[in-house]
Amino acid sequence: MIKKEDERKGGGDTTIVDDGLRDEIEEKGKDVDIREEKGKLIFIEEEAKSFQLNDLLKVSAEGLGKGNLGNWYKAMVEGRAAVVVKQIRDLKPLSSEEFTRQMHIIAHQKHPNLPPLLAYSYSKDEQFLVHKYPQKGNLFTRIHGSRGRDRIPCRWSARLSIARGISRAL
Repeated sequence: MIKKEDERKGGGDTTIVDDGLRDEIEEKGKDVDIREEKGKLIFIEEEAKSFQLNDLLKVSAEGLGKGNLGNWYKAMVEGRAAVVVKQIRDLKPLSSEEFTRQMHIIAHQKHPNLPPLLAYSYSKDEQFLVHKYPQKGNLFTRIHGSRGRDRIPCRWSARLSIARGISRAL
């Protein structure tokens, strides 16, 4: 599999994309319905369509963490599986077309340590990403143990294995 760097003007960020995947994304991107309506979720797969952004904004959410681009929340929509919602802030201005292309690149990344992207929302004021909730938890929880008194951090041998996996990924 040949990988090629795809650098777009004005960014400086580099995304490595397989040539076949790039062609598929560009082909699908032509047919993508791009909406700038606030409050609309755009689902990656039709069968995942089971809630709307307003549903997510109404439920109580557990803060999972803060990153460079925004905050992560765990949301439980009534009668459905938990999802992770990332509210993006401080993102350099992207057109809706470029944002949609980036979302489709993210959606096609398959890795056991990356939760699948289910949906996204774009408006000039705010953007949201909705991912499947990883049932085994995140890296912090795996290393330090879950919350509470009886939390059990992972062994040093497991931590070393995690560090090796991360270094290989980089």
